Amino acid sequence: MPALRTVRSQANRKESGAPPVFDLKQRKFFFTPAEWAQDLLKDFTTAANQVAFLLQPGCFRASGRFFSVAIFRKTDVEYLCNRLKADRREVDLPDYPKGSRHRHQAQILKGSGILPFEDDVRVFCQQEAGHLVTCQLKLHLVFGSLTDFIRGHCFEVPAYSKP
Repeated sequence: MPALRTVRSQANRKESGAPPVFDLKQRKFFFTPAEWAQDLLKDFTTAANQVAFLLQPGCFRASGRFFSVAIFRKTDVEYLCNRLKADRREVDLPDYPKGSRHRHQAQILKGSGILPFEDDVRVFCQQEAGHLVTCQLKLHLVFGSLTDFIRGHCFEVPAYSKP
């Protein structure tokens, strides 16, 4: 059985598992909702749902993937609370229902024109990975090329550990 090799360092994997770090200008850009998202925002009754929802497409646009609400950056949450004129003490992201999160992620993928990393997309990417490996590229180059392939084909970027 072949040995498993690490393609990326522990620090690099940890960094890719965290939401992007934004400066103020980037926050304004990434957390300004698209037209389709503005329509959804009108239906939310709590500031927590509005903030949790806006964090997702903003971080998704920047990284191509979704993150757990528990690890969103405090500065991003505070920025959105200020923008929405919401009391930060009333925005408790762990209360964001898992069902709502998954429904919103599906809406974000659809609104962004991105295919989820499931079924046929996964198989297609596995075939591309197999092709890249046969080209005898170094593993970190295979990883980078596959990431470019996924983003270029408008697929959701999977978590680092996704099979």
